[in-house]
Amino acid sequence: MSRRAVALAAVALAAPVMSLAAVPAAAGSARAAGAGSVDRVITDPRITESSGLVASLRHPGYLWTHNDSGNPARLYAIAPDGRTAAALSVSGTLNWDWEALTELRDRQGRALLAIGDIGDNTETRRWVEVALVPEPARLADARARPVRVLRLRYPTGPVDAEALLADPRDGRLYIATKEFLSARLFAVPASVWPGRRSGVATLEPVAALPTSLVTDGAFLPDGRIVLRNYNSLVVLPGPRAARDGRLPELAGGPTPTQDQGESLAVVDGGRSLLLGSEGVDEPVYRTPLPGAAGAGPTGSPSPSGSPLTPTPTTTAPARVTAPGGGPPAARPATWVSGAVAGGAITVAAVAAALLVALRPRRRGRAAG
Repeated sequence: MSRRAVALAAVALAAPVMSLAAVPAAAGSARAAGAGSVDRVITDPRITESSGLVASLRHPGYLWTHNDSGNPARLYAIAPDGRTAAALSVSGTLNWDWEALTELRDRQGRALLAIGDIGDNTETRRWVEVALVPEPARLADARARPVRVLRLRYPTGPVDAEALLADPRDGRLYIATKEFLSARLFAVPASVWPGRRSGVATLEPVAALPTSLVTDGAFLPDGRIVLRNYNSLVVLPGPRAARDGRLPELAGGPTPTQDQGESLAVVDGGRSLLLGSEGVDEPVYRTPLPGAAGAGPTGSPSPSGSPLTPTPTTTAPARVTAPGGGPPAARPATWVSGAVAGGAITVAAVAAALLVALRPRRRGRAAG
């Protein structure tokens, strides 16, 4: 089927789909594209599908990013001028579908990069993984091995996700799902992180979220959460503020127009966000946090004496089987170009999603 035919079919299908969208409290009309200044442009030709982004804890002004499935298991440190300052190859794990990145400190104060191998567009993986890798003290090409690899499954069965978050108050890890008309927040059990229990652990349901198609997210320093999808941002209270199984929206706003907006990092002490996109020579935009600094509740404070006190985040064998059994099948690309804005799913978003669904994706392979 031609792309034009797909687009026309999407327009025909969009009307009934739009009627199904849940409308958050601040709804009305779809938010317009947001403003933002270019913070830097990622120029490394190896970085073609930047899916995760986090501000470095050890190297102020630098960002870490990575490609998603079909690419080497490698992290890239991006300098303020956009050049790649270091490539960190991660051994002992595979990039089956790296979709998220966050950073935290462990009990010893060591800065760890947490890589979310949590993508699952076909919803067939029996478990997903989070690899925790020490952030290097020196920015130079190197290899690193995870200090822990967490294997996680959902209590409700396989689901796609692209957002991994670390609470800056206690180091607890969370995953926000990427679903078409909804999203959910799950917590990594404390028994596996910061605990030491091994094996496949079951994620703990926390709350339903007032957004959908979440492509990234992060905690703010005060414990609130910010999430993004392809064209909008939403600020939520912390997980402890969940009532009746839901987290309310505190503030929201649009993102700058991007080719395929997939990443988010918190900077400036929570006052600003950096927003990245898949593609070659893509800019990273800087935009203010929606709703003004300090607005809205933050949830209950963490208990004193927390086992982890991270600095606020800005957020192989010859034959290897994929986490959860078998490599992911060739799958459609992540949905492109705008999904939920102010609770309304636009015709353009549905058309773009179907167009991208025709693009084949490569299978994961061992680290290069």
